[in-house]
Amino acid sequence: MTHPSRRRAAEELRDRHPDLDLTIVEDPEPDGPPSALRTARLAWGAVAPDATHHLVIQDDMELVEGIAGLARQAAAAMPDQILSVFSEWGSRTAHAVRLGAIEGVSWVPVIDPYIPTAALLVPAQVALDLAKFPADDSAPDDLVLLEYVREHDLVAYASVPNLAEHIGSRSLVGNDTFWGPRHAALYAGRLEAVPTLDSTVSQQTLVPQMLPWDGFSLALVRDARVDPTRTHWSAIPTFLYLAERGVTVPDLLAWYGEATADLFTDGEVRTLVGDSVVFQSWVNHLAYGVAAAEVLPDLATLTERMSDPMVIEGMRTLVPGMFQRFLPVPSVLRLRDIMDDFIRGAIRFGFTVPALLAARAAPAAERS
Repeated sequence: MTHPSRRRAAEELRDRHPDLDLTIVEDPEPDGPPSALRTARLAWGAVAPDATHHLVIQDDMELVEGIAGLARQAAAAMPDQILSVFSEWGSRTAHAVRLGAIEGVSWVPVIDPYIPTAALLVPAQVALDLAKFPADDSAPDDLVLLEYVREHDLVAYASVPNLAEHIGSRSLVGNDTFWGPRHAALYAGRLEAVPTLDSTVSQQTLVPQMLPWDGFSLALVRDARVDPTRTHWSAIPTFLYLAERGVTVPDLLAWYGEATADLFTDGEVRTLVGDSVVFQSWVNHLAYGVAAAEVLPDLATLTERMSDPMVIEGMRTLVPGMFQRFLPVPSVLRLRDIMDDFIRGAIRFGFTVPALLAARAAPAAERS
């Protein structure tokens, strides 16, 4: 899907992937108010008569080599699901994707307040339904898709890794101004080998996110009382989530002091970002470790997973995704290099926290 002003980009994308047999769909009212939905409706409805699934790509995306085979693989593994194969690096779902890579699964539920539509694979009938789904043309296409998902009690999933990357262009609806760079959380095109996409789905119940507007860590928590295949999530500040499990603020401050002893030695971090934000990022990734402890058997397994090329690639987008709105690209890339060991250490330490709390609680239980 494209706008006439960007048709060349769409043609180049089509020509790079002849095996997809892509058709270009243009905005039917190019001089009208900016609206992705106008074009999305036409793109969703352009389903081949014999198709089982339908792939819709926006014109400013890069697709991994072999995308046609990977799309068929994804459709075979998750035949009835709505599949986003791109997740923006600062989103809630981006954190789920990184944790999914640590967990070793192919799919995580989309937990953003929208469904990513930049690179979308859906069953053919869903695509046809979306083309006719009632909504005002001023509504964003990703929110219309979310409404469709909610109305039909569905779950959308994001692929681990992502099969598409946002190459950067001037957004017709202003997203680059609001958000800054919007790259993939974990792009398969930067991996030497793309893993098989099977039907494994994350069992995560906790996804910590650094809020891109606030520089504050929020814990997204799946409601354990509902069907685990549904995505009913609540949000709570991460330090309060940890407090409910026995981690006090003095604990966090003491652990953080130990963790930052080396980080702050030369003072460069503090020239790039404030201490309070560094603290929130440390809390966020300590909670990554707590989340990993739910799905991995031991610290040795976590250490092994952290050396996997897919996890490494996900970690490389973590700091840029957190600070995309606050720092210029050269600064955020430098900050990534400085903070990599620090964040990895927070994850490893966080993995030990549940056992530490259990050991702390044991004497009190025995006395009672």
